[in-house]
Amino acid sequence: MKSRSIAVALATALLASAVPATALTPSAFYIFGDSFADAGNIAAATGNTVPDPALGYWQGRFADGRNWADYLSNAALGHVTTASLNGGTNFSFGGARAAQDDQIAPGVAIPGLATQFGMYAAASGGAVDPNGLYVLNFGNNDVGAILSGDTEGLTIAQYQAAYVGNMVGAVQQLSLAGAQNILVAGVPNPTQLEGQILQGMLLSSLSAVTPTLSANVHVYDYFSFFTRLATDPTQFGLPADINLTTPCLAGEIPGPGIDCAGYLSFDGTHVTSAVQRAIAQDIAHQVGLPAVPEPASWAMMITGFGLVGSALRRRRVVAHIA
Repeated sequence: MKSRSIAVALATALLASAVPATALTPSAFYIFGDSFADAGNIAAATGNTVPDPALGYWQGRFADGRNWADYLSNAALGHVTTASLNGGTNFSFGGARAAQDDQIAPGVAIPGLATQFGMYAAASGGAVDPNGLYVLNFGNNDVGAILSGDTEGLTIAQYQAAYVGNMVGAVQQLSLAGAQNILVAGVPNPTQLEGQILQGMLLSSLSAVTPTLSANVHVYDYFSFFTRLATDPTQFGLPADINLTTPCLAGEIPGPGIDCAGYLSFDGTHVTSAVQRAIAQDIAHQVGLPAVPEPASWAMMITGFGLVGSALRRRRVVAHIA
């Protein structure tokens, strides 16, 4: 489809320009996003009932284990990310949108991008860590809102503009405030035409503004990743016969410790932790972050990384978000 080819072409151009000249060692990860990166905020907000740990969701993640942000953080700093409601710097909420806020239930709000930014500003006093990596991971729920017509009175065009404007505006705001490295992850696996259109709009706008910014803007294309995975899963350390259609929760007995090693999807919407690790590996290679160890290496590496991570953390220089 034309929209798909445009999105892929724009992503290719952005990815080529974003390859780092040197390795990136962030002082911390500051993450704004949805369920693909949530480290337990929705769980904290719902008394640990969503996502349901009895089914095998791990420590508030929407998977059977770490998500990609956790893998990257652990490789670089020696620890997984911590939800902002639990005192950390991962402000992602499952169900969050970039265009607007939403609700998980009556009276239980899901902070969108702008609100998550406000939470960060309140927690940091408006300070921006120039040595941190700032991550924006939104799109799937925005596509869902467009498909379902749940756009709070906005037309599709207005909603698309709100999504793109908020994402690009956040990048500009962070850059102006002094952030040196920003990672923008687009729409996860935009198989729907609406997702491909939204992805293309985002990439086009980012391509236009990136040359005007002082920050290094790294753009990650989920669509490219899932296309490459379907072509050859083994390049990401996944089984050649990985189940691409049946969710793990449908193919295995749900519960803590569920074995999802042979599955792409965990619950029909979210991927398994093994695929999350593959995404983390792909991002690390693209951005220049420390490589994500193989699963068997975690026990041996975690102690050493913990010591190194504490030594690498730099004093944060204060800049302010307008």
